[in-house]
Amino acid sequence: MLDLKDSAVQARDGADIELYPYLPYLLQDLWEIGSSARNTIDILVKNNVPEQVKQLHILDLGCGKGAISIPIAKELNATGFGIDAFPEFIEEARLKSKIWRVKNQCKFVAGDIRLDVKKQAGFNLILLASIGPIFGNVEQTLEIVQNCLVPHGFVSLDEAFTPENSEADLQMYLREGEFYRQIMKSHFRIIDQKIASHEEMEESDTNIFAQIKMRAYELMTYYPSQKHLLDAYLDAQLKENDVLENVVKNVSLLLQRKN
Repeated sequence: MLDLKDSAVQARDGADIELYPYLPYLLQDLWEIGSSARNTIDILVKNNVPEQVKQLHILDLGCGKGAISIPIAKELNATGFGIDAFPEFIEEARLKSKIWRVKNQCKFVAGDIRLDVKKQAGFNLILLASIGPIFGNVEQTLEIVQNCLVPHGFVSLDEAFTPENSEADLQMYLREGEFYRQIMKSHFRIIDQKIASHEEMEESDTNIFAQIKMRAYELMTYYPSQKHLLDAYLDAQLKENDVLENVVKNVSLLLQRKN
């Protein structure tokens, strides 16, 4: 198992553990990072999930700053429990829950979701919002998180896969057929899905990168010796954006446990 800091950096598209102390500064202007609360709420409402479960009780794994679970709590009167490796993100999530007037509905803690997930149970919705392969591949991830759900509970999964007709060979992403095969092998069925358009990804990536770039340049003035590290991170972000916009398909899935 990777060190917690290594895992946290990789989940935020970094490759060097030396980035760990700088990531909260680099991402300070961003609330949503890689997933959309609006998309998640829309797919839940479209499929009548709030009516089916009466009271949504959410486990937000890799919750970041609470950008997905807090709006769900506000709009759908849900309760939520979020875990993230960055204490700075947890503090921001707690502040946001106060601003959104859902402090009594949401709890956020700093921790290692790979370990803490084993202690969780009784939820009817799990959020896996672009957290990457922290638990392994899709099949392994679903195998682990299913134990946190009540029977027939739901998972909101934001992921990406490489289309079958693509010539790209990307280790980080499953081929489309294998991606769906792993879901079908799991104890879940697909209720609904939405594939993001090129335009949606480009707009999101452009806005996110602009904020990160500004903060990276600030850090370079404070820590000139880390310029190579920050330049490498910006370069990696641009390459990842190109992959997300032009190579892989980004999908938001609503899954339901079969039993």
